[in-house]
Amino acid sequence: MNSGIMQDILAGFRGQLQRNFWGILLLWFGLTIAAAALSLGLGMAQSTYGGIIGRLPGDLDRLYYIKAAEASGVSGSGAPSAPIQRRGVGNAFTSAALSRMVGEGELEGFFFAVPGRPFLVKTDAGSEPREVMAELILYDGYVHLYPGNTAEALARAGAEGGIAVNWAFSDLGGGLRTGDVLELYPGRALPIAALVGRKAGGDPRPRVFVPLQAFPAGGGSPEVAVYTPHGTSSDEVLAMFLPIARGVSADAVVQVVSGPERYASSIREARTVSVVMSGIAALIAVVAYVNAGSFASLWVRERTRGLALRRAVGATPRLTAAYVMSDLVIITVVSLVAGYALVWVVWRFWLSAHRVAAVTWAGLAGACLIMMAGTAVLGTSLCRSVNRHEPGILLRGAMR
Repeated sequence: MNSGIMQDILAGFRGQLQRNFWGILLLWFGLTIAAAALSLGLGMAQSTYGGIIGRLPGDLDRLYYIKAAEASGVSGSGAPSAPIQRRGVGNAFTSAALSRMVGEGELEGFFFAVPGRPFLVKTDAGSEPREVMAELILYDGYVHLYPGNTAEALARAGAEGGIAVNWAFSDLGGGLRTGDVLELYPGRALPIAALVGRKAGGDPRPRVFVPLQAFPAGGGSPEVAVYTPHGTSSDEVLAMFLPIARGVSADAVVQVVSGPERYASSIREARTVSVVMSGIAALIAVVAYVNAGSFASLWVRERTRGLALRRAVGATPRLTAAYVMSDLVIITVVSLVAGYALVWVVWRFWLSAHRVAAVTWAGLAGACLIMMAGTAVLGTSLCRSVNRHEPGILLRGAMR
């Protein structure tokens, strides 16, 4: 496309702007709202989904929760005997036995969760220690307690003789960073070697991750979470742990729940919320483009005379389409810029103050792609309506 055609396109756009300023302004305003709604909607869908999924452990397909309990048969009125759980089997799964299984390759790693334990935090040598309540996670081996590179961070913390905390614990402890000291129990203080999880919109529960070798030896629990090698089924996990539980109590039964089963409701919630938010944003965009189509049709109709003259003097259908598409692209680009500016204002003065993570690069890019796709569809429809008529008919209609 040469410079003369470009100047002609811009001149036609300026002329249309002068003739129908308020109509074009209304069209621009609608597309600006669509761009802002898409950016915020897609960004909130992504951040909400990531916020929910980011609280779950990683590699759910290899994660199993195992619980041992005693059971006894209860019968009545001729009903067959049915096992019922009575109470947990004390230290059915000991850390020593599980560590041996990790060493032999039967497990990749395991962890115990101990809720509501106090920790003494000391940020520097001259400060007074402060007490922070948090969930304690004892782990051994290669575990994936958050999505992403948490497994590597936890392995590094264990190798360096330190511990790890999540960002919620860091904030609650007064802005803890790596190198700060945490007292696990009287006489045992270790440096923080890693901060894990998501910093913004992550797990709100303060948690401390301690490698098993840093804690007093011995002890166990009736419930443990394990990471197995790829391809291990729940039946294989049951066969692995049932003899261990039966070694503690002959009446023990073992319940095995896979990671996807345990967190199925959270995964469904994340997907549902994400789809709803994306759908609302898309609906706003559809309404905006329906209105844009009406205004653009009137706009093209008002330009019929100029388009007819160009067709009559030899302009090809492709060149005529370029005139129509160029006008729409100019308005769409200006609307995108204005929509992004509106998103920044909303984020700067409201979302950031309330710590709402609603603006993401993926959301901004998605809004741009959808806006351009909508412009292409609308422009194609308008170009067909112009080019399906003969130039003489267009010219005769324009001269009336």
